[in-house]
Amino acid sequence: MQSVKNERGSVLIFGTLIIVLLLIMVGMGLDTGRLAYVRSQGQPAVDSAALAAASAIPSGDMTKVTDQAAKFNPGATGNPGAGNNYMSSSNPSNQIGPNNVTLVKYNNVTGTFITSGVTIDPSALVNVRANGVRVALENNNPHGGTAGAAMKAPLFLTPLLNLFGQTTSNTADVSVTATAVLR
Repeated sequence: MQSVKNERGSVLIFGTLIIVLLLIMVGMGLDTGRLAYVRSQGQPAVDSAALAAASAIPSGDMTKVTDQAAKFNPGATGNPGAGNNYMSSSNPSNQIGPNNVTLVKYNNVTGTFITSGVTIDPSALVNVRANGVRVALENNNPHGGTAGAAMKAPLFLTPLLNLFGQTTSNTADVSVTATAVLR
């Protein structure tokens, strides 16, 4: 019995596997970079909104607090500039609204936050009067408040995964949050 010594097609198979692996690695790199970019665009928006909302706490008016936070949305009333420029800010789910604002009470001694039962009513008891605001773009609020929606980022790798039979979403959720406290 004679062995076959023809190896001409082996390089083609090896090259095809390497190209698929390179595409997956490039896709993962692009997706990771895009998610980091979206987060870097959203974080300054919620930082600014939290600072602005916290500055309105002494007014005792929750509507004014949420309006201050929403002024950083593009086209917002009372906003002389263009507003934020984070990813797809014209998308309503990426805008800051009342559902994205949570009142907090920060205890300077223990370094803890209280979020339940906190109010900005000037006649409220001292221990539940808010001295801070948490602004977040996230799908669920772990602090008991209502949640808005996380920012959406498109994914590059999805078509390749769909090609291999995986059912995946075309976007990924990116959550950002900021807390500002009056001292």
